[in-house]
Amino acid sequence: MTPEDEELLDRIAAVVVRWGMTVPAIFTLESSKPLSFVGGQFLHFLSPIVNAVASTQDLDRLAVLLERRETVEELILRIERADAGDDRKSPGKKSA
Repeated sequence: MTPEDEELLDRIAAVVVRWGMTVPAIFTLESSKPLSFVGGQFLHFLSPIVNAVASTQDLDRLAVLLERRETVEELILRIERADAGDDRKSPGKKSA
């Protein structure tokens, strides 16, 4: 994986956590691991719609990355790490 790929996965993880979608994203990624190749191909299909949110280059790169199961696991780990570092996730936490 290139540094650009790692940066893309980190950005995606940060957005997932910011939108409060950690649990649904991890659940979806875990349950779709056996279909990761199909999911990558589906992203290519959705590219005209998703271009409003992400650049074509990032979307194409993500689709290629998600075709490999090990990348799906890496994205899950990055989402979990981003969520663990997010102070907003727990309303009872107080900032110093």
